[in-house]
Amino acid sequence: MIINSSFNMKHILIRMFAVILLCGELQATAQNDSVPFLYRSHLILHATINDTTECDILYDTGAANMFGVDSVWLSHSDWKPDRIGSAMASGGAGKTIVKIVMDKTKVSIGNISNIYPFVPIFKLRDVVDCHIDGILDILNIADYPFEINFEQGFLKQHKNSKKKLVVCIKMMSQK
Repeated sequence: MIINSSFNMKHILIRMFAVILLCGELQATAQNDSVPFLYRSHLILHATINDTTECDILYDTGAANMFGVDSVWLSHSDWKPDRIGSAMASGGAGKTIVKIVMDKTKVSIGNISNIYPFVPIFKLRDVVDCHIDGILDILNIADYPFEINFEQGFLKQHKNSKKKLVVCIKMMSQK
């Protein structure tokens, strides 16, 4: 019986130690430069434009170092750009003329901030068939390893590494 008590105490201590380690890992994740996201058939990130206007954006690795906004969102948002012009855009649907914000625009997601020289204005909600305010590809993503962690729901740019683009995808565990 004394052996069982000792055995049980050992298991309790091991479990307590595991909980302490887990809490420390979660705290470290919360304090680092990871960015939480929602996965709804797309990666959805919460962003801030020019340190004042909040929006929900779709993260698209194929968006070619671009940040674009939905035309409906822009017309109803607090963000009022100074200069709007037009430009020729091409893509999967062919060539078309789109309106663009011609102001330099700072976009922040978590601790990652980038300045985009222009911002295309799209009918984005019609294209992606969901309520979304903008679309973004993080500038210079190829300069640092980049982690997309579906299991814990975060993105992280590893700027301490000199390696070229490494996208680590941790798939959600099967239930």
